Amino acid sequence: MNEDLLDLFIEESRELVTRAQDDLLALEANAGDAALLDSLFRAIHTLKGSVALFDWPPFAQMLHVAEDLLSAIRAGKKNLDSRSIDALGACISQTEIWLSTLEAQQNLPPDSAAIAAPVTRALKMALESDDRAPAPTDDDATHELISRARLRGAEVASPSFIVAYIPGRDSFMNGDDPVALAMAMPGLVEIDVRAREPWGSLDDYDPYACNLAITLLSSATRDALAAALSGVNGEIEITPTELTPAEVRPGEAAGSERRTLRVDAARIDALAHAIDEMIVAKNALSALAAESAQHSGEELGRRLRDQQATIGRLTARMHAALTSMRLMPISPTLRRLPRIARELGAKLGKSVDVVLECEVIEADKAMIDGLSEPLLHLVRNAMDHGVDNIDERRNAGKPARARIAISARRSGEQILIRIEDDGRGIDANRIRDVARQRALLPDAAIDALDDRAALDLIFLPGFSTASKV
Repeated sequence: MNEDLLDLFIEESRELVTRAQDDLLALEANAGDAALLDSLFRAIHTLKGSVALFDWPPFAQMLHVAEDLLSAIRAGKKNLDSRSIDALGACISQTEIWLSTLEAQQNLPPDSAAIAAPVTRALKMALESDDRAPAPTDDDATHELISRARLRGAEVASPSFIVAYIPGRDSFMNGDDPVALAMAMPGLVEIDVRAREPWGSLDDYDPYACNLAITLLSSATRDALAAALSGVNGEIEITPTELTPAEVRPGEAAGSERRTLRVDAARIDALAHAIDEMIVAKNALSALAAESAQHSGEELGRRLRDQQATIGRLTARMHAALTSMRLMPISPTLRRLPRIARELGAKLGKSVDVVLECEVIEADKAMIDGLSEPLLHLVRNAMDHGVDNIDERRNAGKPARARIAISARRSGEQILIRIEDDGRGIDANRIRDVARQRALLPDAAIDALDDRAALDLIFLPGFSTASKV
């Protein structure tokens, strides 16, 4: 396995996981926010595409189903209900766990398929459900409660207990409050409250009958839980659950993964030397300051100015050293694009040769991180829209195999990245037709556009000429 590619994948994926966690948490409070939903979808979609570069079928399948679920929610075919949020949270949490495993072991654990199975099953159930979620099974309940607890940053101790509590039908009539009772359980970590049976029609609804099924995760002892539940009306089952090391991360909040940089040791040494010299200069300046209290004169002023100039030079060196520590080579980000283009070409039935030309260029890490998704989008567009199929190429007198060239070079103080294909190009008239069909501009304004101005319409948000995605 290519270690550079794996390191880049882990680094980018951690930020995507953080973004997905933040978006999902925000969606719990505002499920109708389309921008948050789109952001979550893009994070999962990009993660799925990145995982596809490696041979991890359980990982890829899990993210694929998560993407399908989000697609259905975005299309309005499903509501973003609690089941969907729980399933997506479990998926994101499992992704985060596996990133740590990959960083330590360079591969998924041997039982990854078994680990992924309940998460994938929960995602499928959320996708196929009619938004009326039955009470979970014991195994699913344990996994879901742990995932939800970790999603909001709660600590999960080992051993813990799962309490399944089905209140009696007459609980309300007896003056009981099952939810308040469950919330008062000792060591409560997470709770799940669902309908025991699907709600019937409004005509059949009995407001006095308790139809709840409550499942909770507690870190208290069995004796403490049994004492708290003594005399409670209903069915109660207390089950110990031994958590795996991957599921227990005391004191670490979900989404609090520290961001790291891989820095050349020589750069660290240069910064350390600059700091040592600055300390010497600072001490010398302190001595001169003490001396100035007793003496004055031109010689003392000159020596003070010399020390000030020395500290100024060292400060500049430290700034340059710190800046260089954030620099990363741009080539790893570009190296994964040829493989993506070839894999996409195989799916689309298009043969393509990808040429990569990249100078030795370094840029700030934040800039490189921001480039990854736009470049991936450009390559996909080149394959989908630009590159013509084999018959079209032959009829146009072109080689059967298309060519995509990816290059990066310096242009003054800027970096110029170019992605070119030898496909059909962009038809300005087609752009005008799509803009007219979607009423992006008045017809008169569209007719007045020259070809160059018409081509600029492709930069409008959501614009696409694709008839099939």
